This record gives sequence, structure tokens and C-alpha cells, in this order.
Amino acid sequence: MKKVVLCLMFICASVLVWGQTDRGKDLLQKANAGNATAQGELAECYEFGDEGIAKDLKQAVSWYTKAADQGDMFSITKLALAYKEGRLDVTVDEQKYVNYLKKAAEGGSAEHMTDLAVCYRDGKYGFQQDDNQFLTWIKKAIDTKFSKALYEVAYYYKGKNNRDDAVKWYKECADYYYFLYGKKHADAIKDLQQLGVSYDPTTVDGVTFRANYKYPSTSSIKTTGADSGTTAVTESNNTGSSSAAPQQEASPKKADKAKIINGLKEADKVVKGIKNLIKK
Repeated sequence: MKKVVLCLMFICASVLVWGQTDRGKDLLQKANAGNATAQGELAECYEFGDEGIAKDLKQAVSWYTKAADQGDMFSITKLALAYKEGRLDVTVDEQKYVNYLKKAAEGGSAEHMTDLAVCYRDGKYGFQQDDNQFLTWIKKAIDTKFSKALYEVAYYYKGKNNRDDAVKWYKECADYYYFLYGKKHADAIKDLQQLGVSYDPTTVDGVTFRANYKYPSTSSIKTTGADSGTTAVTESNNTGSSSAAPQQEASPKKADKAKIINGLKEADKVVKGIKNLIKK
């Protein structure tokens, strides 16, 4: 009998944890009222089938679009990736990708500032090759402390046969990567070797390295003119300190933490209710 009761407790708790939650209802209400943050989170529920809301990628795209139209950065970055790679069951669309890429970069996303810079550097996705725009955007990305941006500027100087600056920024990339993750940046070290430079910051003890590390200034990166009509992005006040938080990886799903907490609360209610029934 005890085993049967325990099974019932588990089944009931599971149903409530994974069934529709109050938070799901709240998101629907707020999203329909025009709240951009709620629209983005509701879209994510549709994307993954969270909060008791059935998975529906068309609805996900629809809500992400509504949120993005109101400037929700989470939704803008979601749609940029979707139209670039065909995620969320949408057709790859270069123009839509570019539109959302620009919005994300102008909104301060280090990853998208870097991607936009690379588009200008390489003349990708319909962009005209423009060294000045590349340098403008890559400086902004570097100033947010984004390791990929350090690599991309080094790669740029290597392509321009500017060995000194290429070596400088490959070393900065390798150093910062070691500072962040405690391991080698294989591509930076490989490219340095191609330039005839043997360099490996991981030969230094990690604690010692971190204690003495200083993030690089972008003052040596010179552009040839003003920005050509792009919206200005507020840059961090980079003084070489390693204390500011870097923008490195995409943020985890917004709904996960609240979902787990709500689920545990509901499960606890079920368990208490069944215990009371058993006592009676």
C-alpha cells in the first residue's frame, strides 16, 4: 500500500510540475497586454513547451517578433540566430538576419557587434567591405570584454600583413582566454606559430597569471573616419582593469529557474495533501 501511495504522490507531483503553471498564465496575460519582456519569455515557452504551454514554433516566432519590435534584446538575438541558421523552423533569410544582427549590435550585444564587424571585414551577407566599420565595431566589442573580438581583430591585422599588431592581439586573445577559462586558445597560439612566434600563457601558474593580468586598451586601434550612420553603442570605460564582467556566452533560458521553483512548490503542496489524506 505504501508503494502505491508513493507512486501516486510521484505521478501527481509530476503532473503539477509539468502541467500548466500560474506563471504560464501570467505570461500569457502580460504578453497579450503588450509587455515586451513577457512576450519574449512566452515565446520561449512556446519554443520549448514550458510552463504547460504546448510547443508551437510558429507561435514562438510570432511572439519573439512582437517582443523584438519593442526592442527586447533577448528576442532580437533569438531571431537573428533563427534567420541565420534556419532555427525555429523558419526559412533562412539573409535580409532578416542582417536586420536583427544590426539591432542586436546596436543594442550592445558583444557577440553581435563582433559578427557585424566581421561582416564588414569580409564583405559577408551583402555588406560592402569596409575596414573602418570593421574597426569601429570590433573596438566596441573588445571594450565589452569579449574574447572572440580579440581574435577577430588579430586575424584582421594578419590579413593586412601587419605582423606587429597581429602578434599583439593574438597574444591578448590567448592571455584573456587563459584568464577566463584557464586553458589555451588553440587557434590564437597556432596563428602565432604561423607568424614565427612561440607563445603560451598557460606556462605561467594560473593564480599568478590572474593576479597580474590587465585587460588591453583599444586605444591603439585607429579608425580612419566617423561611423557611417550607425547608432552609437555605449562603450564600457575600459581602463585596463580585469574587474568588469565580460560578455562571453549566451544567457541561459529565462524560464528555467522560475519553472523549477514553481514546480517544486506545487509538488510540495501535493505531497502534503496526500499525507493529510493518509493520516485521516
